[in-house]
Amino acid sequence: MLLAPACAGVRREGPESDVALYRARVRLRDGDGRAFRLLLFAALPDRLHAEALGPTGAPHLVVDGGGGRLAVAFPGEGVAFEGEAAPEAMARVLGIPVTLPDLVGFLKEGRDPGVPGLTLRRSPAGSGLPREAELASGPATLGLARRQWRPSAPHPETLGTGRAAPWLEVRPLAELPDLGLPAIGKDP
Repeated sequence: MLLAPACAGVRREGPESDVALYRARVRLRDGDGRAFRLLLFAALPDRLHAEALGPTGAPHLVVDGGGGRLAVAFPGEGVAFEGEAAPEAMARVLGIPVTLPDLVGFLKEGRDPGVPGLTLRRSPAGSGLPREAELASGPATLGLARRQWRPSAPHPETLGTGRAAPWLEVRPLAELPDLGLPAIGKDP
């Protein structure tokens, strides 16, 4: 289910793919920030697979959503949390109370998810994964800058299912610990 091992080839530019490597930056309300590499797959209407990569390229956090389900995995700890991809669950994972179809619609087509207090910037306009994107609410932001296109996974139908890898211990999504992300779209 993880993308990192499946994406051996790299393209700096070229035909659009549904998989790209981003430099991501989260800036929190208190001014604290985190930067990381993010491997991202998105396909309409609601398929999403994102891997926050560590310094060695191994995924530290994997978020997989699709078909109304969401799985959040910590591969290094051997555990995943699965459940319904309701806006409240998405807020716990991403800091944004948004539906999966709305988030994927923004990433793939630039559609506004309609979250009060959320401002969006995406370039270029049009379809496909963006070169750059930013979601912000007051001082809290999530910024993405595409670094490389990646080839599609060998079995892209296994991505964006809302299910964790079979070798992980699965717990209910309601037991997911706080990830320390800002609540975008809500007052501080």
